[in-house]
Amino acid sequence: MGGSSSSYSRTVYYQPPQVRTQIVDLQTQIQIQKRAQQEQLQANQRQIEQRNREIAEINRINIENERQLQERRRQMEERRKQIEENNRQKKILQQILYQEEERKQKLKLNQDNLIDKVYWDDIVGLDAVKKVLRDDIEHKRYQNLHAFGPIGNGKKLISKALTTMEKIQYVSINSSEIIRMNNKEQIQNIAAAFEKARKIVPSVLFINNIDQLIVDTQSLQSRMIIGEIDIQIQGIRPEISGVMVIVASNDPDKLPQSIIRRFHHHMYFGVPNDNERATFFQKFLQKQAIYFQNSEIQQLVQATAGGRYSYSDLSHITDAFFNEDRSRINIQRILEIIRSTKPTVTQYDTQKCQRFLQQYGQLAN
Repeated sequence: MGGSSSSYSRTVYYQPPQVRTQIVDLQTQIQIQKRAQQEQLQANQRQIEQRNREIAEINRINIENERQLQERRRQMEERRKQIEENNRQKKILQQILYQEEERKQKLKLNQDNLIDKVYWDDIVGLDAVKKVLRDDIEHKRYQNLHAFGPIGNGKKLISKALTTMEKIQYVSINSSEIIRMNNKEQIQNIAAAFEKARKIVPSVLFINNIDQLIVDTQSLQSRMIIGEIDIQIQGIRPEISGVMVIVASNDPDKLPQSIIRRFHHHMYFGVPNDNERATFFQKFLQKQAIYFQNSEIQQLVQATAGGRYSYSDLSHITDAFFNEDRSRINIQRILEIIRSTKPTVTQYDTQKCQRFLQQYGQLAN
């Protein structure tokens, strides 16, 4: 094939304008869809990232909540241990208080027996009541005694001297303590005192200031106390019980008949008379190894005249010289102390006791 050569020939198709336009539109749509897909993909990616952040935050919150929960549990455990420790300490404290209360009760019972030693000679006057008490103990009658009179005239001392000299046991009921208790405790303590006296016979049960316990005989509290004392005394048979009951009152008119009739003796403890005051001052001077002339003793007697100086008032006067050098104790110094000492007994105190004396009693001196 002379002069002929091989050549690549490309066939070109004819595309009508309309087709070309459609192709361009299709390509444009494809591009738009592709961008839309990419945007959607990016949006989805952002949502995933946001969700991951939210999950991470939730996880962080959960971890924090768990940490707080653990901390709360730890605090609750510490609180529980603290409560247990507090309860343990409370039980220990209650045990200590219980033991202390037991110790106080034992100490009080011991103190009831370890009373101050008082002898008959320590008490000036009151010869009549001394004789009555000695006779009762000698004949084992143990008859009950109501000691009444103005405060400070030997009612309590006489009961202590009785226990010292006659070697019998001593039990006391302190009215000032009883009145601070509730009704149940009052009855229990009164009954316990009588029970103790019955167990340690021969014994004296002394109730000081009984009139304080029954201020208002119409009140429930006073009626309960009166009833309990009445029952307890009624249950004591003097001839076989070995218990003597001595009550002291400053205002005997307050005592109801149910109590008055339980006593065999009603003895009036009045203020010391002239002779008794002279004896009182003489005993004081003898203890100090000081001699006063009889005229000087009479000056002291006259300075305390008037029926208003109790034995307690006289003791207050002489107690002023407790730490005094005896060289400084003279008639003038004692008179100065007397003038500065206000007597405690009033005319009314004496009068109200005199009415009771005329009806029921006898003199103790």
